[in-house]
Amino acid sequence: MPRDDDKRDTSPTTQAQQSQGQESIDARARETSYVPQRPPKLALKRYRRPINVDELTEQEQEQLETIWHPLRVLDVLSEPENQLEVADVVDLDSEQVVYRLWAWNYGVGYLVEADSNDIVARGRQHNIDILRLAQRPIFFAMDRALQAEPSFEQRLSFGWWKDEEWDRLDDEN
Repeated sequence: MPRDDDKRDTSPTTQAQQSQGQESIDARARETSYVPQRPPKLALKRYRRPINVDELTEQEQEQLETIWHPLRVLDVLSEPENQLEVADVVDLDSEQVVYRLWAWNYGVGYLVEADSNDIVARGRQHNIDILRLAQRPIFFAMDRALQAEPSFEQRLSFGWWKDEEWDRLDDEN
């Protein structure tokens, strides 16, 4: 249910774009022989849709400053089109917050170390970029965490099953 103070775009066009992104990602075949030896067990917790800086911790504000530099967090949040979403990513074995997942309109997503500003992965148009082999077990776990928690309106694809892209990285390293 939308908040009374939430001025975000909930037009039929925006809702159709979000639905189309979700359907596209959910329909992708995840056929691969890859299975990580010990994938992290991750879950999304504390999902929220902040619309002003008062709803963010100091660490979260710093992360957004890093992501949006040179734009000011206050300016970006005040733009209704941006529709920011965030969740803590918890390691279920240790019960510690290990990452923070950020997403906003047009399928932009960032996975950031929870207690720093280090960007683990980022993407746009609903696809998180595949850049390093070390990302694959994390992408595997994030895909499962997102499937288990449908709160995120910006559907993000952590393409752990795209063997040809991972093979290309293996050849380059």
